[in-house]
Amino acid sequence: NAPALLSLREQGVAVVVTVDCGIAAFEPLQAAADAGLETIVVDHHQAEPRLPTAAAVVNPNRLDDDSGLDTISRVQNWLSLDSPLKTRVFLSITALGVSSIITQLLIMREFMSVFHGNELVFGIILASWLLLDAVGAALGRWAHRIEDHMRILIASQVAVAVLPFLHLLTIRLLRNVVFQQGRMVGFIEVLGSALVLLAPYCIISGFLLTLACLILSRGERAEDIGEVYFMDNIGDIL
Repeated sequence: NAPALLSLREQGVAVVVTVDCGIAAFEPLQAAADAGLETIVVDHHQAEPRLPTAAAVVNPNRLDDDSGLDTISRVQNWLSLDSPLKTRVFLSITALGVSSIITQLLIMREFMSVFHGNELVFGIILASWLLLDAVGAALGRWAHRIEDHMRILIASQVAVAVLPFLHLLTIRLLRNVVFQQGRMVGFIEVLGSALVLLAPYCIISGFLLTLACLILSRGERAEDIGEVYFMDNIGDIL
Protein backbone atom coordinates (compact mmCIF):
# COMPACT_ATOMS: atom_id res chain seq x y z
CA ASN A 1 0.00 0.00 0.00
CA ALA A 2 1.08 3.56 -0.65
CA PRO A 3 1.50 4.69 3.00
CA ALA A 4 3.83 1.76 3.75
CA LEU A 5 5.95 2.43 0.64
CA LEU A 6 6.16 6.14 1.38
CA SER A 7 7.12 5.35 4.97
CA LEU A 8 9.99 3.18 3.70
CA ARG A 9 11.12 6.03 1.48
CA GLU A 10 11.12 8.42 4.44
CA GLN A 11 13.34 5.96 6.30
CA GLY A 12 15.91 6.15 3.49
CA VAL A 13 15.01 3.00 1.58
CA ALA A 14 15.92 3.37 -2.10
CA VAL A 15 14.71 0.09 -3.63
CA VAL A 16 11.83 -2.22 -2.73
CA VAL A 17 11.35 -5.73 -4.18
CA THR A 18 7.82 -7.14 -4.03
CA VAL A 19 7.34 -10.91 -3.99
CA ASP A 20 4.04 -12.56 -4.95
CA CYS A 21 2.30 -9.22 -5.26
CA GLY A 22 2.43 -5.89 -7.07
CA ILE A 23 1.35 -6.75 -10.59
CA ALA A 24 -1.94 -4.87 -10.13
CA ALA A 25 -0.78 -2.31 -7.53
CA PHE A 26 -0.86 0.62 -9.96
CA GLU A 27 -1.63 3.46 -7.56
CA PRO A 28 0.74 2.48 -4.70
CA LEU A 29 3.66 1.88 -7.07
CA GLN A 30 2.98 5.13 -8.91
CA ALA A 31 3.03 6.96 -5.57
CA ALA A 32 6.31 5.24 -4.72
CA ALA A 33 7.82 6.24 -8.06
CA ASP A 34 6.68 9.86 -7.59
CA ALA A 35 8.47 9.85 -4.21
CA GLY A 36 11.71 8.58 -5.78
CA LEU A 37 11.42 5.00 -4.52
CA GLU A 38 12.39 2.37 -7.09
CA THR A 39 10.45 -0.88 -7.09
CA ILE A 40 11.05 -4.30 -8.61
CA VAL A 41 7.89 -6.37 -8.96
CA VAL A 42 8.29 -10.16 -8.74
CA ASP A 43 4.91 -11.81 -9.20
CA HIS A 44 3.23 -14.73 -10.96
CA HIS A 45 -0.40 -13.63 -10.94
CA GLN A 46 -2.11 -12.81 -14.21
CA ALA A 47 -1.05 -9.39 -15.49
CA GLU A 48 -3.31 -6.80 -17.08
CA PRO A 49 -2.56 -5.15 -20.44
CA ARG A 50 -0.83 -2.27 -18.65
CA LEU A 51 1.97 -2.81 -16.16
CA PRO A 52 2.61 -0.97 -12.89
CA THR A 53 5.23 1.77 -12.73
CA ALA A 54 8.40 -0.03 -11.63
CA ALA A 55 12.09 -0.33 -12.46
CA ALA A 56 11.42 -3.94 -13.50
CA VAL A 57 8.41 -6.25 -13.64
CA VAL A 58 9.35 -9.95 -13.44
CA ASN A 59 6.26 -11.99 -14.19
CA PRO A 60 5.90 -15.00 -16.53
CA ASN A 61 2.21 -14.15 -16.84
CA ARG A 62 2.80 -10.81 -18.53
CA LEU A 63 0.90 -10.62 -21.79
CA ASP A 64 4.13 -9.92 -23.66
CA ASP A 65 6.00 -12.84 -22.08
CA ASP A 66 6.82 -15.79 -24.33
CA SER A 67 9.06 -17.76 -21.95
CA GLY A 68 6.52 -20.52 -21.48
CA LEU A 69 7.02 -20.39 -17.69
CA ASP A 70 3.52 -19.20 -16.89
CA THR A 71 2.89 -22.07 -14.43
CA ILE A 72 5.93 -21.60 -12.19
CA SER A 73 5.37 -20.91 -8.53
CA ARG A 74 6.22 -17.85 -6.51
CA VAL A 75 9.31 -19.58 -5.08
CA GLN A 76 10.64 -20.52 -8.52
CA ASN A 77 10.03 -17.00 -9.76
CA TRP A 78 11.74 -15.55 -6.72
CA LEU A 79 14.77 -17.79 -7.19
CA SER A 80 15.07 -16.66 -10.79
CA LEU A 81 15.48 -13.01 -9.77
CA ASP A 82 18.90 -12.92 -8.11
CA SER A 83 19.59 -16.54 -7.37
CA PRO A 84 23.21 -16.70 -6.12
CA LEU A 85 22.46 -16.06 -2.43
CA LYS A 86 19.05 -17.70 -2.36
CA THR A 87 20.23 -20.75 -4.28
CA ARG A 88 23.20 -21.25 -1.94
CA VAL A 89 21.00 -21.00 1.14
CA PHE A 90 18.29 -23.26 -0.26
CA LEU A 91 20.82 -25.88 -1.35
CA SER A 92 22.42 -25.63 2.08
CA ILE A 93 19.11 -26.25 3.84
CA THR A 94 18.19 -29.09 1.47
CA ALA A 95 21.58 -30.69 2.20
CA LEU A 96 20.88 -30.26 5.91
CA GLY A 97 17.62 -32.18 5.47
CA VAL A 98 19.45 -35.03 3.73
CA SER A 99 22.13 -35.08 6.41
CA SER A 100 19.61 -34.91 9.23
CA ILE A 101 17.54 -37.92 8.22
CA ILE A 102 20.60 -40.07 7.45
CA THR A 103 22.30 -39.11 10.71
CA GLN A 104 19.14 -39.78 12.66
CA LEU A 105 18.79 -43.28 11.21
CA LEU A 106 22.45 -44.21 11.71
CA ILE A 107 22.66 -42.91 15.27
CA MET A 108 19.35 -44.54 16.11
CA ARG A 109 20.75 -47.86 14.92
CA GLU A 110 23.89 -47.46 17.04
CA PHE A 111 21.94 -46.49 20.15
CA MET A 112 19.54 -49.39 19.75
CA SER A 113 22.52 -51.73 19.50
CA VAL A 114 24.25 -50.28 22.56
CA PHE A 115 21.17 -50.17 24.77
CA HIS A 116 19.64 -53.39 23.43
CA GLY A 117 16.78 -51.07 22.69
CA ASN A 118 13.05 -51.31 22.78
CA GLU A 119 10.26 -48.82 22.09
CA LEU A 120 11.18 -46.79 25.20
CA VAL A 121 14.77 -46.27 24.03
CA PHE A 122 13.48 -45.33 20.59
CA GLY A 123 11.14 -42.72 22.07
CA ILE A 124 13.81 -41.26 24.36
CA ILE A 125 16.24 -40.77 21.50
CA LEU A 126 13.64 -39.13 19.25
CA ALA A 127 12.46 -36.87 22.09
CA SER A 128 16.06 -35.85 22.82
CA TRP A 129 16.62 -35.09 19.13
CA LEU A 130 13.54 -32.84 18.95
CA LEU A 131 14.37 -31.11 22.23
CA LEU A 132 17.93 -30.31 21.20
CA ASP A 133 16.79 -29.14 17.77
CA ALA A 134 14.40 -26.77 19.52
CA VAL A 135 17.22 -25.48 21.74
CA GLY A 136 19.32 -24.76 18.64
CA ALA A 137 16.42 -22.99 16.94
CA ALA A 138 15.84 -20.90 20.08
CA LEU A 139 19.51 -19.89 20.17
CA GLY A 140 19.02 -18.59 16.64
CA ARG A 141 17.01 -15.68 18.03
CA TRP A 142 20.37 -13.99 18.68
CA ALA A 143 21.71 -14.70 15.19
CA HIS A 144 20.94 -11.12 14.13
CA ARG A 145 23.89 -10.02 16.25
CA ILE A 146 26.27 -11.91 13.96
CA GLU A 147 27.85 -9.67 11.34
CA ASP A 148 28.73 -12.27 8.69
CA HIS A 149 25.75 -14.61 8.45
CA MET A 150 27.03 -16.52 5.43
CA ARG A 151 30.36 -17.33 7.07
CA ILE A 152 28.56 -18.79 10.08
CA LEU A 153 26.20 -20.69 7.75
CA ILE A 154 29.15 -22.26 5.92
CA ALA A 155 31.00 -23.08 9.14
CA SER A 156 27.87 -24.69 10.59
CA GLN A 157 27.38 -26.76 7.44
CA VAL A 158 30.94 -28.03 7.69
CA ALA A 159 30.29 -28.93 11.33
CA VAL A 160 27.12 -30.93 10.57
CA ALA A 161 29.00 -32.72 7.79
CA VAL A 162 31.75 -33.88 10.17
CA LEU A 163 29.84 -34.42 13.43
CA PRO A 164 27.88 -37.55 12.39
CA PHE A 165 31.13 -39.46 11.89
CA LEU A 166 32.39 -38.30 15.30
CA HIS A 167 29.09 -39.28 16.92
CA LEU A 168 29.23 -42.80 15.48
CA LEU A 169 32.88 -43.19 16.44
CA THR A 170 32.21 -42.00 20.00
CA ILE A 171 29.27 -44.36 20.49
CA ARG A 172 31.29 -47.33 19.25
CA LEU A 173 34.35 -46.46 21.33
CA LEU A 174 32.27 -46.07 24.49
CA ARG A 175 30.23 -49.21 23.84
CA ASN A 176 32.32 -51.36 26.17
CA VAL A 177 33.67 -48.61 28.40
CA VAL A 178 30.64 -46.70 29.63
CA PHE A 179 27.90 -49.06 28.44
CA GLN A 180 28.91 -52.38 29.93
CA GLN A 181 27.80 -55.49 28.09
CA GLY A 182 25.03 -57.48 29.73
CA ARG A 183 23.89 -54.71 32.11
CA MET A 184 20.41 -53.24 31.77
CA VAL A 185 20.66 -49.50 31.22
CA GLY A 186 18.13 -47.33 33.08
CA PHE A 187 15.95 -44.48 31.84
CA ILE A 188 18.18 -41.71 33.24
CA GLU A 189 21.32 -43.22 31.71
CA VAL A 190 19.70 -43.53 28.27
CA LEU A 191 18.34 -39.98 28.41
CA GLY A 192 21.62 -38.50 29.64
CA SER A 193 23.66 -40.34 27.03
CA ALA A 194 21.32 -39.31 24.22
CA LEU A 195 21.34 -35.62 25.27
CA VAL A 196 25.13 -35.47 25.58
CA LEU A 197 25.94 -37.34 22.38
CA LEU A 198 23.28 -35.72 20.21
CA ALA A 199 23.74 -32.16 21.49
CA PRO A 200 26.45 -30.88 19.09
CA TYR A 201 24.73 -31.99 15.88
CA CYS A 202 21.15 -31.23 16.87
CA ILE A 203 21.81 -27.80 18.35
CA ILE A 204 23.80 -26.69 15.31
CA SER A 205 21.21 -28.03 12.86
CA GLY A 206 18.40 -26.28 14.74
CA PHE A 207 20.39 -23.04 14.76
CA LEU A 208 21.02 -23.39 11.04
CA LEU A 209 17.31 -23.36 10.23
CA THR A 210 16.75 -20.15 12.20
CA LEU A 211 19.83 -18.58 10.64
CA ALA A 212 18.59 -19.44 7.14
CA CYS A 213 15.22 -17.86 7.95
CA LEU A 214 17.04 -14.70 9.03
CA ILE A 215 19.18 -14.57 5.88
CA LEU A 216 16.21 -15.01 3.56
CA SER A 217 13.72 -13.01 5.59
CA ARG A 218 11.91 -10.27 3.70
CA GLY A 219 9.46 -8.21 5.69
CA GLU A 220 8.99 -10.82 8.43
CA ARG A 221 6.44 -12.76 6.36
CA ALA A 222 5.42 -16.22 7.49
CA GLU A 223 6.03 -17.46 3.95
CA ASP A 224 9.77 -16.77 4.29
CA ILE A 225 10.01 -19.20 7.19
CA GLY A 226 7.81 -21.71 5.39
CA GLU A 227 10.10 -21.75 2.37
CA VAL A 228 13.13 -22.61 4.51
CA TYR A 229 11.37 -25.48 6.27
CA PHE A 230 9.91 -26.65 2.95
CA MET A 231 13.42 -27.01 1.52
CA ASP A 232 14.52 -28.84 4.67
CA ASN A 233 11.62 -31.28 4.17
CA ILE A 234 12.63 -31.76 0.54
CA GLY A 235 16.06 -32.82 1.81
CA ASP A 236 14.42 -35.28 4.24
CA ILE A 237 12.45 -36.81 1.37
CA LEU A 238 15.54 -37.07 -0.84
